[in-house]
Amino acid sequence: MTETSINRRLRIIQFTYLAALASFINYLALYLDSIGFSEFRIGVIHAVGAIVMLIIQPLLGRVLDRTQNFCQIVSVVLIACVLGVAAVPVLGSLIWLELILIILLYAIIKQFGGVFDLWTYQLKSDHPGISYGSTRGVGSIGEGLATFIVGYLIAWFGFAPMFILTIVCFMLTLLAAARMPNPRPAPQTDSAGQEAPRAQPDGVRARMQSIWSRRLVLYVASFLMVKVAVTLISTFCSLMVKRLGAGSEWYGFIILLCGIAELPVFMLLGRWCQGPRVRPGYLLCMGLGLLGSLMTALAQGLAVFVVGRIMLTIVYAMYTVINLEYVNQYVDASRRGQVILVIGAVSSGVSYIASSLLGGYLLELGSQSLMALVLTGLFVAALVLQTGAFGKKGEVNERES
Repeated sequence: MTETSINRRLRIIQFTYLAALASFINYLALYLDSIGFSEFRIGVIHAVGAIVMLIIQPLLGRVLDRTQNFCQIVSVVLIACVLGVAAVPVLGSLIWLELILIILLYAIIKQFGGVFDLWTYQLKSDHPGISYGSTRGVGSIGEGLATFIVGYLIAWFGFAPMFILTIVCFMLTLLAAARMPNPRPAPQTDSAGQEAPRAQPDGVRARMQSIWSRRLVLYVASFLMVKVAVTLISTFCSLMVKRLGAGSEWYGFIILLCGIAELPVFMLLGRWCQGPRVRPGYLLCMGLGLLGSLMTALAQGLAVFVVGRIMLTIVYAMYTVINLEYVNQYVDASRRGQVILVIGAVSSGVSYIASSLLGGYLLELGSQSLMALVLTGLFVAALVLQTGAFGKKGEVNERES
């Protein structure tokens, strides 16, 4: 398959997957609110889904590293997602069974973002012409358009279109992914440059020590602090918009603007943020993230909230590129899949657990000043932790053997 065909399919995959994710995940809080759940209980459901995701994601990364069978694994899981989403509205009278299915879908659907990003980066070793920035940027447009459309459809027809559009988008993702090539496994070489058998550490502790270093742990911890703050806003964004007096169609319009703002960031940042520029980009993210978080938390009107939310979307796009670039430079090729998905599990899983519980509690208290104080504390902690995550003068650390 030519690089042009691969890029085209990757754009379709990112567009349709993020459209499906937006249709389901972005309106999940409103759906749960419509069937009588409080903000805190909604937060608990998000947190449980994140716990399940935290368990699944490292295992998935290990399987992908060992087999490189992205196409087959993704296709099977997408089919399961289509069946699961179709079953959710049917189980309306069996509330606990419906909640269990929602939690499982939440955990599984969230996996795909990291998997598709990893798939793209693994393919780049064989196909240098593949562009992550342009493919992921197209996905942002899909997310924005789907959220915008579903917002209006929910306002007019209720929540049924949310499930229908999710299923359609997942089926289109499946059609595009089914014929994608798998990356070739990266061979390990000895000191003479000859291919050598891969050494397997004995025991879980030895295996973790072979992957992680102190700097990488500090990087993940710093990244986690920022992700908790950003995720707290994004998880409850639809409810915060509702509290400002706007309907679901306004929320959809806000996410559409966010998708448009993400596109140039994904397309341009990948070329700029390399080597010693990783750290300045990371610090810029923290500054924008703090400002955007405070604007959304303290907003008294919709205009200020919209500007802050767009800033957080730009921060998310920047972090996605920086995170992959950091791992790509720092971690051995044979272990990048595990590290990327473990980082995804720790940052996304733990951040969703913490932000869901914390955000639900703070929203029920109704204290904007307390939320602003918590967000500021998270960014200060991230700033302190990042000092040990990079080398001097912003250089990315040498890979450990």
